[in-house]
Amino acid sequence: MAALMAALMAGLIATMTPAMASASGPAPAPPLASLCGSDEPVRFSCRMARSGKMVSLCEGPRHLIYRFGSPGKVELTLPDPAAPSAPYLVHEQGGNAELKGVAFARGAYTYQLTHFLGGRPVTEELSISVLRNGSPATLLKCAAQPAPLGDLPALFEQLRAGGMRVVRQ
Repeated sequence: MAALMAALMAGLIATMTPAMASASGPAPAPPLASLCGSDEPVRFSCRMARSGKMVSLCEGPRHLIYRFGSPGKVELTLPDPAAPSAPYLVHEQGGNAELKGVAFARGAYTYQLTHFLGGRPVTEELSISVLRNGSPATLLKCAAQPAPLGDLPALFEQLRAGGMRVVRQ
């Protein structure tokens, strides 16, 4: 009986197509959504590693829009329509490290969506840095999976070439 079962299993495995074989592995992560409206092109979006919340940069009619929260429950939108301020770029470079990002200010708080590349060993990190009165308050890292939407360093370069203000830190 055991020999018969082994022969049947061997025959079944031999007839599996590659698609059937891969279907038995772990399912791929679902594609990342965004917090952008249907009429707002997504410039960048990622899921936070610890909380599962999201951050999205959306193309608005005049400037980028920063949104943080969950689909169906956006917790923060910048610039704030009641007190609008233009987003700006942040750039820091030294030694073997570079940080590029887009920043939005609201009162005493600054929200920086950044890309860091450098260190020993070299690491790459996408994150949100929240500053209160210019001092670090919170650091939220983007998860690697599902993969972020968009290319933040390329967006930085495009915005800089378009004349967006750059603040060196």
